[in-house]
Amino acid sequence: MSADEKKEQKRVAQIELIDMKLQRPDTGVSWQPSGINWRIDEGGFWAIGGLHWSGKSNLLTTIAAINASSLGRLDLFGKNTEEMSEDELLSERLRIGMVFEGDGCLFPQLTVAENIALPLRYRTGRDDLELEERVESILNVLGLLEVGSNTPGVIDLGKRRRVGLARAVVLRPDILLFDQPLVGLSYRQQRWWRNLICELSRGHELMGGKPVTIVVTTENLRTWIDHARQFALLREGSFEAVGDREQMKACDNPLAHELLELEQIKN
Repeated sequence: MSADEKKEQKRVAQIELIDMKLQRPDTGVSWQPSGINWRIDEGGFWAIGGLHWSGKSNLLTTIAAINASSLGRLDLFGKNTEEMSEDELLSERLRIGMVFEGDGCLFPQLTVAENIALPLRYRTGRDDLELEERVESILNVLGLLEVGSNTPGVIDLGKRRRVGLARAVVLRPDILLFDQPLVGLSYRQQRWWRNLICELSRGHELMGGKPVTIVVTTENLRTWIDHARQFALLREGSFEAVGDREQMKACDNPLAHELLELEQIKN
């Protein structure tokens, strides 16, 4: 074994799935008899491609430790979640932020600012000027100051999704998960999201300049081929970690061709 391989073995994954089986939401049974084995290392930028109803949202809620129906072993930051106390699990979960598909699963009765502040209030038990300043700073960076006092139902989808992002970053987590962040947005909005997610991976003022591990899911891998650094495919709960950009382009899996429109990339 080479020195590099030994060093890789010693690295602790931020998230690791061991024989994890994703369950179909409609039946509660696993898609596949064999489970997923996958590790996400610090600094990773994964794009997970899959068709509709393939388990993309299920996968993200599983690695965020908020999917109670998952079957298999989940390690967060080198620790088996089954062996954690409730308080310890909560603490590790808060190191992972998730931006949900669609309108971000916001609370409709709360204002935009209150939705963003909620994790911070829950975590610290505080409701003071420092908290308000943190929320206002995020609103300003994401272009949401003018809608801070509105409820989510009266602002458009693009802004609602930004509110979901603001809520996910308020605790400055180590990992950010994005469930199909580009769906339903205009080309201009999609470009804004891709650029911001890339900046977050490298270090952005929203995170105090700290680089963040990124996982995005998509039905169109072509939109991420020049941005993500690692790629995987998901089909009905069956997971294939493909590798880097060049390996993704060379992948002979028919699903890769479908999600990449591969011939257009090569030409």
